[in-house]
Formats: sequence, structure tokens, C-alpha cells
Amino acid sequence: MRFVGDKTDEPVLSELAHQFNVQFNIHGAGIQQVQNNKIGTLKIDISGESQEVAKALDYLTTQGVLVENE
Repeated sequence: MRFVGDKTDEPVLSELAHQFNVQFNIHGAGIQQVQNNKIGTLKIDISGESQEVAKALDYLTTQGVLVENE
């Protein structure tokens, strides 16, 4: 996942856990400063029922988070 700008300071994963019946496991994270923009990178696994995971991924996208599935 990639967060840009102000999204790096928002509790996006906390909201995700509150709104959907999913769990997540954080494997790694970091924030870099690139030309006055913060870019956050987060590697996580999201688990739960497939419909809830799909809703959670849609939510992340609507929040401006770039999501990559592996």
C-alpha cells in the first residue's frame, strides 16, 4: 500500500478495522520525504471473509490509498 501527503498522518488502518470485519498483519512500513511530499509505504496481509476483504480494499482505494495485490 502507498499513502501520499496527508494520508500518511491519518489512521486509515484503524478505520479499516472498525468498519469491516477484517484483521491485518503488518510486515513492514516506512515514510519517505520526496520533494516536500510524504510517501508512506506499508506491507500488510488482510484476512477475513472474502466479501469483507473486498469491501476493505475498496474502502482503501476510495481513501486515496494505492493498493497492490500480490
